[in-house]
Amino acid sequence: MILKFSRPLSRAAPSDCPAQLGLARDFGHKPGLAWSDTDVQTLRFRLLVDAIRALENPRVGAVTRSGLLDWIASDKITPFSFRVCCIAEGLDPDALRDLLNFRFKRGRQAA
Repeated sequence: MILKFSRPLSRAAPSDCPAQLGLARDFGHKPGLAWSDTDVQTLRFRLLVDAIRALENPRVGAVTRSGLLDWIASDKITPFSFRVCCIAEGLDPDALRDLLNFRFKRGRQAA
């Protein structure tokens, strides 16, 4: 299966985006700050990319890896849930979840 994102993986977040885009970080959101549709779309894209890159990284700790796998496994519908992020990028969330579950075993990186 080849993943095709709707924009290049190297795309940087907009300069006015308040996030460094880590899943477990404080986003530095300022009350009253308006997010454009582009900012939200970029954040969704970067959440997916950053999650996959973190799972690829053998230096990522077990707690972070577990949190990422929980996020991927969840079927919640929230603005930044795995399912919503996938759909916003034109990806099938169930197919991507199956691929990631095959590639990454819970709590450790597959060989």
